[in-house]
Amino acid sequence: MTRFTLTRTLPDGTVKTNSTALRTLREVEFAVAYCLMDNSRVPRGEARIFAADFARRPAGEQVKHNGSGYAFRVDRA
Repeated sequence: MTRFTLTRTLPDGTVKTNSTALRTLREVEFAVAYCLMDNSRVPRGEARIFAADFARRPAGEQVKHNGSGYAFRVDRA
């Protein structure tokens, strides 16, 4: 079973990785959306669209959300 690790880079450059491996890309998508909504007050619709697009990208590619300054990368665990 494939698992995924989500790494996020905060606007100040701090890098954080989820302590628990996520089981599906859908879980990754939700984690990204909630991170944007909770930590940088990105509107719900914008966060969901960004997260859905992010989850479709290849593993290992870092993607930055320009409005918040957060960057995300997902890797296979």
